[in-house]
Parts: sequence; C-alpha cells; structure tokens
Amino acid sequence: MAPRSEFQVNCHLVVRHLDKVGVLANMLTRLRDEGINVEQMENKVFRGARAAVCYVTLSRKPSEETLAAFSDDPDIIHAAIVKA
Repeated sequence: MAPRSEFQVNCHLVVRHLDKVGVLANMLTRLRDEGINVEQMENKVFRGARAAVCYVTLSRKPSEETLAAFSDDPDIIHAAIVKA
C-alpha cells in the first residue's frame, strides 16, 4: 500500500437524502456512468428520522449535469461538493 502522503483527495460530496431503498444505488450508478470512482463512503441515518447523510470521497468532481440530476431526484434533499 502506498504511504499516506501519496494519496490525493480530489473531491468530497455530501448528500442528504431520504432513507429509502435504492437512493444510494441510483447515486452510485450516476457516478459510475460518468467514470467516477468512489474512494470512501460513509452513510449515517438520523435516529428517529426518515433521512440520512452520505459523505463520499470521489476520484474527481462530477459534472454539473450529474450534480443537477442529484438535485432533481425527489429522494435527494441536497447534494453539494465541499472542501476538505
């Protein structure tokens, strides 16, 4: 494995979404279709709520079209690129 200093974080995506089957699968499919690799992912469901937040480290930034598709998805509350 490469030393930690050789890793480069290219993009962080935060997605607030409804806690429903298939929401993350749809998001990952869009990223795959754009040739973007998910390097790390953590999903946290809010206790007592029907929503969750997903933190995703990506190999590169998604296109504006993909980000718009996330925004248009009724199961995604909000999606944004954030700085590390």
